[in-house]
Amino acid sequence: MKALCYNVTSSTERSFTLLAHVTKGCKIGFVCMAFYQRSQHVIEFQMSNFAGNREEACTSQFFDKSSTPFVTLITSTPQPRKCPDLGRYNPLKDMKRNKRDMCQEFTSLRMGCNRVDTLEFETDCPSEHRVESYECHANWEENGTSFLITSVKGTRTRYCFVYTSNDKVLKFSSVQDSCRRNIQPGVGGIMAFNVTSNGQCSETADNGSSGVAVPLAAAVAVSYLLLILSR
Repeated sequence: MKALCYNVTSSTERSFTLLAHVTKGCKIGFVCMAFYQRSQHVIEFQMSNFAGNREEACTSQFFDKSSTPFVTLITSTPQPRKCPDLGRYNPLKDMKRNKRDMCQEFTSLRMGCNRVDTLEFETDCPSEHRVESYECHANWEENGTSFLITSVKGTRTRYCFVYTSNDKVLKFSSVQDSCRRNIQPGVGGIMAFNVTSNGQCSETADNGSSGVAVPLAAAVAVSYLLLILSR
């Protein structure tokens, strides 16, 4: 698919919607695209169904934002940022990690305790003790559901943790492709688990690098769009 930006239909400090003229195989028409800045290094977008003329593309008939999936894009070098909900947590029963053996189940979760930008799963097995670390890159909240972009420390493997908090219990699910809104926290995803608070972190935690968000620029979004369309 090839696209040419036709015009920006609306914009705020951290989001905007544009109309694009597209060529897809032998079809020519229009799509409406909404971009959202989540951090300096993370952006999401939604795209409407293909429309035959520009007046229809951004209407609810072709672009229902409440049901259109989000695509989450991360730069190749995202910077670490302060993790949300700092503290120590213990897992509740029925934790699920797909495609992993039972010894992989973690025994404690530390969010921003040793470093404020690091999420740590501690695992105690009869044969070994292991800590799996993730760097936090961005987080935001929508209608009571929180989203946290992370990467496995020292790798380029990214995960989006989708979670909710209720009565000191956090329900987590993780996905790799995008921050999907149809995931039920604590039930679906690659990894699903519930944790309960076990107190705050020590005040001696390393501050790490928290990063600073910048205003959304059209040039950044266009760069992401060109990356998508070139695939």
